[in-house]
Amino acid sequence: MWKKSLFSLLLAGGLVSCTVKEDRAGCPCRLSVLIEDGRQEKAPVTYAVGGADPVLEERFSAGALLRADDCEIPKGLWDSYAYSGLSAGRLEGTIARIPAGMPSDPLYAGAAPLDATGEEATSRIGLHKQYAAVTLDLREYLPMAEGLQLFASGNVCGLDLARLAPVEGTFACALEPVEDRVFRFLAPRQRDDSLELQVWTGGEMDHTLPLGKAMAAAGYDWTAPDLADITLALTLISVDFGVEVVGWDEIAVE
Repeated sequence: MWKKSLFSLLLAGGLVSCTVKEDRAGCPCRLSVLIEDGRQEKAPVTYAVGGADPVLEERFSAGALLRADDCEIPKGLWDSYAYSGLSAGRLEGTIARIPAGMPSDPLYAGAAPLDATGEEATSRIGLHKQYAAVTLDLREYLPMAEGLQLFASGNVCGLDLARLAPVEGTFACALEPVEDRVFRFLAPRQRDDSLELQVWTGGEMDHTLPLGKAMAAAGYDWTAPDLADITLALTLISVDFGVEVVGWDEIAVE
């Protein structure tokens, strides 16, 4: 476990100290951290307290229940959050930002306000799935196609980890083929149903499809604590298109 705490360094250096007889208003709060990770495939987790310049940052190796009891932070009301699955270089303050031309990371995150105004506090956070694996099946839409390419676009380019709120910005990525005429991409948590899909064949754009509206019509919920994966089949009907929900993969993380 790796720990970064400026406040702890100050304590070690003797800049902040308290005794029983002294006024303890300026003393640190002793913090216990408990992170629950319900994923089957575990990965390292980062926990932080504060904003863009956190007063505490802990990194844990993988495990179902992650705990730290020896943390100290300045007293106050703080944001606390934990995350896992974020690629290097994608964190800007508390924003997990998606670079242009890239899909979402397989991001799990949780957040909770932290009242550390007393002598001791406990921070308990559960990790939740913040992305959806969206699979598009075009085998009925285009029985035969050469040079087939799919691109997704939207207006959410990341997640504010401290508030689990989608961040407005341009999102665009190419879909990866998983088999013949079946494609997939990872979409970040959305604010609305503005996701679009561009279908290209032979170097020319064939159609722009309102993917977000199709998902909304199928009952997809972008506000769910854990986002589900979804598979949609596209069928060509005259010059229009139809969308059929093939399957859902519900995610439940306790």
